[in-house]
Amino acid sequence: MKTLIDYKNQAQQLCSRSVQIVEKAGFSEDSEKLKAFTDEVLSKTSPQLAFYGIYNAGKSSIINAVFNEDIAAVGDIPTTSEIQEINWNNFKIVDTPGINAVNEHSMITEKEIKKSDVVLFVVADQNIEERSFYDALVRVLKSSAQVLIVLNQKDASYSLNNSEEIITLKNRIVELIRTACKKANLDTEILYNKNFHGIISVNANSARVSQKASGETAEKLYRESNFEELITKMQSVLDSSNGVRILCPAVDKTLETLEICAQKLRETVGSEIEKNYYNTKDAVLRRKENLFETIVSKGKMRISALKDRLYNSAQNGIDESEITNLYNELNAIIRDSISSENVALSSQYDLYAVKLNSKNLSRDNFKIEVPELKSSADMPVGNELDDFLKMISSLGNITMPEISVSSVVAPPPLNNPKIIIPVIRAIAGLIMGKKQREEEERRRREDLIKETNRHNQEIEDKLNAAIAQIMEINKLINSELYKLENSFVSSARNCVDEAFASLIKKVEDEFDTEQQKSKETEELLDEISSVISELTQFKTMISA
Repeated sequence: MKTLIDYKNQAQQLCSRSVQIVEKAGFSEDSEKLKAFTDEVLSKTSPQLAFYGIYNAGKSSIINAVFNEDIAAVGDIPTTSEIQEINWNNFKIVDTPGINAVNEHSMITEKEIKKSDVVLFVVADQNIEERSFYDALVRVLKSSAQVLIVLNQKDASYSLNNSEEIITLKNRIVELIRTACKKANLDTEILYNKNFHGIISVNANSARVSQKASGETAEKLYRESNFEELITKMQSVLDSSNGVRILCPAVDKTLETLEICAQKLRETVGSEIEKNYYNTKDAVLRRKENLFETIVSKGKMRISALKDRLYNSAQNGIDESEITNLYNELNAIIRDSISSENVALSSQYDLYAVKLNSKNLSRDNFKIEVPELKSSADMPVGNELDDFLKMISSLGNITMPEISVSSVVAPPPLNNPKIIIPVIRAIAGLIMGKKQREEEERRRREDLIKETNRHNQEIEDKLNAAIAQIMEINKLINSELYKLENSFVSSARNCVDEAFASLIKKVEDEFDTEQQKSKETEELLDEISSVISELTQFKTMISA
């Protein structure tokens, strides 16, 4: 079962390892400064998730299911009468009194919401008509918090898997959001609000029951509860939130300290040959990490650009060639970046070849090769793109109603001349059936107004259905591209490591190990290199 990634714990482990390495290398002052700085940064960092919703919507049950622990009180009475803060794996979870709480509790809730990185609005299928829910949602949308609606299924008579009931519920939620936005003078096209991340439907009761059981039945029940998708979406939103990005200064300081430590270690060796060896190896390793960051940056920009285009093209259907092109471009980014790196490495060779007095390492040896990829399934993003294509092809085109000035019909005005003339004639012919004519006219007007309202409602229903479908597609796009991005980062790491492995070994073999000052220095430098690599990859995961 999926769980939220504890980035803070990862950062703490990497920073602690780095402090120990710097201390072991004999640079106590540097290690103390690094520890003090990282401890201060990390102590301030706890991504905050606020769960906000209507009484009896299943808010506490969802919290327990997300974190797979009974950490929030569940009951039929409003037990959450004040803010409940729960610390879980370095996440700060806020269980609020909810919407429609008493005034003093409501004010406290509003303050906590403003401090939260992600706000999960919980609504049950039985209470989606509660207007105060949408008023609260709009207030939060105006802030910088990231908003996700969690629709909790309490009526078990329908399926969560894109059933007609779910589609109808989501359409209605979108309609009510638009109404609340209009009332608050906010853009009613909620789809384009950068802080809104869609609607996820779940069944908290099923998820919690399955988590306390085992076997295939429990696994099936958990899958059907849709909590895997909810947690994936939460992770995606968290990765781009301030609560995670605030870790970056600690990572940057640790990287800087490790590089300084490595430089000092190299300066302690005795001979110029030893120093040049360490400088050469360090330069190659630094080139490797720079190449990795360059590849990831280019890939993420390409994925982000595609995401925007897919969002905008959802209305007319998504062109599968866009996805295929992305597949080719991401792999080309890795191949071309590795190939072009040889130009920089050639310059690096010129700097150190003479000083190394190299006998076996030539300019031709001082290069890297693109790892051989045996089949499309071995390509860096092959399997993920295949899955994405299947997902895209399963989506139907969205039919937006054609709306012109004449499409939306206004009720006839009371002073319409076409109505006044028959009335005048009716007066003139009073003795010929004035009352009968007036009754017929009244019925005609009522029928016309009814038809006008029906027509306008039909247009609005079609618009709401189309917008809801676009939101559903965008949710899928975001989820799949998030997985793809993580896969690309991992693939880039593996490809760059493999490409440089041979060159690094050649540099190591070239140097006579007997001339090294000590095995301990070599081991420390290798350990520093390993941690720098891990820190670099970690940083790419938490920064844009």
